[in-house]
Amino acid sequence: MEENIYIENQKELFQKKYDKWRNVNSKDKVERQKILLELEELAEIINKIDVVFTSAIFVRLAVLSLIAKNFKIAKKYFLKVIAKADYLKKDIDVLEYAYRGLGDLYFEKKKYKKASEQYFLLQKIQDIEELLEEDILQMTTAMLNTNNQKYLKAAEQLLQYLFVEGLCDDKMDHLFSTQANNNMGIIKYKQGKYNEAKPYLEKALTLYKQRKWDCKNISRLLNNIADTDENKPLSSPNK
Repeated sequence: MEENIYIENQKELFQKKYDKWRNVNSKDKVERQKILLELEELAEIINKIDVVFTSAIFVRLAVLSLIAKNFKIAKKYFLKVIAKADYLKKDIDVLEYAYRGLGDLYFEKKKYKKASEQYFLLQKIQDIEELLEEDILQMTTAMLNTNNQKYLKAAEQLLQYLFVEGLCDDKMDHLFSTQANNNMGIIKYKQGKYNEAKPYLEKALTLYKQRKWDCKNISRLLNNIADTDENKPLSSPNK
């Protein structure tokens, strides 16, 4: 009983210190770092009883740091949450935020393989219907930049959902449709599914021209497809 009261007091103190961290001027790095160390010390105590509580606050702290472009702090606390993944299976929302947040961090730094690793883990625990269309587009953009067949397959499944649900109509959102068709075409091309890639790339080419964007890459892929067929694949689908 006394231990429970003690832990609850520590949780209240943890929340207060987090609120204090939020209110400290971002330029006062010394004070903010001091509070972070105090939070970590308290977390060691609280985690014996309630990992979810500390993880939920750490992930909020990481998200705020990511928004502020403080990538080092954001990465540190996203990883702290992910390290507790086995304890968060009943409170999956916290883990979802951590995977997505760390993936977004790597994506912003153009570290697409690392971003894809986090997005792949996110996809395994979150229903696709809960993902925003813009999130799916970003996730698939990271994955198609890896040339990793596991990630390409995952990206294909994500985009297929958008097309099946009718969310890629260029009359609804020209920019989104342009990017979705481009991504799906490249993904299928890199999988060696050239006949399936062709209509998406042709649609993307049309939409690219309407926006007066550079079409060289799409045109190159279509020219490659024109020189082969499904029974005579290119030497490498990643070229």
